[in-house]
Amino acid sequence: LKQAMSTGRQFQPTPAEAEARRRCFEAREETAAQARERLRRLLDPLRRATDKERFLDLMRRKGGGSVTIAWRRHFDQDGDGSLSFREFCDALVDLGWLGDTIALWHELRGCASGGLTLHCVDPEGAEVLDFFGKWCVDMYGGPYPAFKAMDDDGSDALTRDEFVESLTRLGFF
Repeated sequence: LKQAMSTGRQFQPTPAEAEARRRCFEAREETAAQARERLRRLLDPLRRATDKERFLDLMRRKGGGSVTIAWRRHFDQDGDGSLSFREFCDALVDLGWLGDTIALWHELRGCASGGLTLHCVDPEGAEVLDFFGKWCVDMYGGPYPAFKAMDDDGSDALTRDEFVESLTRLGFF
């Protein structure tokens, strides 16, 4: 079969091979659940990605590999930690999303009672941001004073290297 597929020729078993395969198939004793699982394994590579998987892939692309960065840049621009359905739709339009927006909203909001939060979209990233935010409050009274303490040159901007060096110097690590 593999040779026939690789050469493009149609596979035609001999009558004896076909009969042996039929007997093997009919003799197979498996439950319906086992048959479904076997079929799922066979078809899994052909499965289409769900809207949620496609959305998270888009987020990773827009966030340079990070869902959390894309969330902050494109979705939660006001930093309040939550999105209304309207904010969510506006951000999806800006990103060129093509998919079932309502179904995606409901799938992502599975863990939220109000608006959509980063905890629903990227729980691990949300945990990191929460920890960093708490550190900023505990050490400096909030994120703005913490960033001011990191901005040695007064440029109101931090490169990635400046950020990491500042966190080390300020005792975060």
